[in-house]
Amino acid sequence: MRRAYQAVLEQFNHLIDQPDLAMPWPAMFEAEGPMPPTVALSIPNQVLPEQIPLYLQDLRGSGPSTTGTSKVSLSLLSLPEDGYDRQTRIRDMVQRVVYALAGGANRIDLPLPFSSVRRQTESPNKQPREQFLILRTLVQNLGKTTYKGQVPLGESVEAFLFDRNGEGILVIWSKSGSGQTPYPVIQLVLGKHPQRMDLWGNLSPVLQPRNETGVIELEVGPIPTILIGIDGHLAQLRGSFAFDNPLIESSFKPHVRRLRFTNPYPVPISGRLKIQGPERVDRCPPTTQLFIGPGRNV
Repeated sequence: MRRAYQAVLEQFNHLIDQPDLAMPWPAMFEAEGPMPPTVALSIPNQVLPEQIPLYLQDLRGSGPSTTGTSKVSLSLLSLPEDGYDRQTRIRDMVQRVVYALAGGANRIDLPLPFSSVRRQTESPNKQPREQFLILRTLVQNLGKTTYKGQVPLGESVEAFLFDRNGEGILVIWSKSGSGQTPYPVIQLVLGKHPQRMDLWGNLSPVLQPRNETGVIELEVGPIPTILIGIDGHLAQLRGSFAFDNPLIESSFKPHVRRLRFTNPYPVPISGRLKIQGPERVDRCPPTTQLFIGPGRNV
């Protein structure tokens, strides 16, 4: 494949200046040795969506490319209609796109969402399928965005944060199956004017918080949902909070834990941090004054 790619690339070099030619590469083959600047990686539908970033990581770490860091054009295949129900196929396709963007894919190729319709007196005609609306929604909301990371909202919820010119976009779904109820309810602080969009492009306002804390409760189902117009920096700040060890031993001796988080804002932030816990558990110190520079970790 490398010899064929090099031969074709030499011919294109005589025709145009700096051709961007992608070399097709099946994901099941290990990429050893130097790779060309652009690789078209083909991912079969047997690969789980959450495994896609691993294939991208392996490809980029396979070795030095001929002219620098490789760009990856990802080719994804949807689940077949026979053997999978409609909701499973929709959920799988959206998750593949989200995980591919999270893994750093520069381009994503998907099968055209059209089907042929033949009438008695006419030639075959291409008609859009339901996937056309879903892909349109993904392109409009996730196109030209920057992936900012996953936001921990609970063990049973996946949340991926994207940014576009300062606007936060959050794609969330529940890990539970479509037949499992009740769906998990999470607490969020999204900002002043968040909106909720389903995969078909229907917008609905997010319920306003009941008190001045700004915390809202949101039910998350297995079909991915897109939250737009949220405060992306605030979501990153909340998502970065974590203890170095979230477990506490059952003993009466003092336990030392370190709280870590990051200031994602481009300006310094300051405030008072208060840790709440069970009534009979003493916290020392209960409050702490903080001043953190932009991009700094604590």
